[in-house]
Amino acid sequence: MAAPIVTALFDGDSNGGKYRVDMDARPFVSGARKMVFKGALTGNGARNSEIVIVKPFREFPASREQCDTEISKNLEAHKISQTYNDTMKSSGQWLRFILPYRSSLERVAKLSTTNNMSKSRQLESGEWVLIEEYIGDNFKKFIDDRGRSAAGGTSLLHAFVHFSYEASNRSLVISCLQGVESDTGYQLATPTIHSSDYRFGESDQGEAGILQVFQNHKCNNICRDFAMPHMLKNLNPM
Repeated sequence: MAAPIVTALFDGDSNGGKYRVDMDARPFVSGARKMVFKGALTGNGARNSEIVIVKPFREFPASREQCDTEISKNLEAHKISQTYNDTMKSSGQWLRFILPYRSSLERVAKLSTTNNMSKSRQLESGEWVLIEEYIGDNFKKFIDDRGRSAAGGTSLLHAFVHFSYEASNRSLVISCLQGVESDTGYQLATPTIHSSDYRFGESDQGEAGILQVFQNHKCNNICRDFAMPHMLKNLNPM
């Protein structure tokens, strides 16, 4: 059996704790762009022994810069969601985007890219992965990257998509809302952001992506007074 795949030492909390992660040998989920593994933290802080999610890129070894771009999406979504939560206090629900960390791999092993081990690639020492808080197995995609409803996308989530456009001074829209629902709100991870200047990586489709999201968006009583993209006026209805 291959040795555990271990990430390099990284800062994993706000109190100076430093950790490594031992990853499982098989993926928990295998997505289109990333593989998703469970792992356990080992370190000198309060998160020692915590279960986390580790995400190598599926088709190629990621760089530190590519991981930073992925993290920037979560940071932007987190910032806008805090404003949204303040606006929506009366609803009794909130949105929370988890904030990933990044680390390079210290130990290399054969790694499956599918759950049934039928395909694999060799990891490279020094390639970068994302490390996220584990928020549960009941992970769902509520709204896809084109703004379409998936599994139970609610008015609160659809209005947040629209709110992100308004709150960003009409420069971006946050879509692909996926994560875990509870009685008090949603914990979300891995959003897609379409921006006017394409600053959020390969999934960022720019103004064309913004337009596509709004073509699929249906305003509700929360967001009906928010701003809409001007270019919609020149389009035929779908």
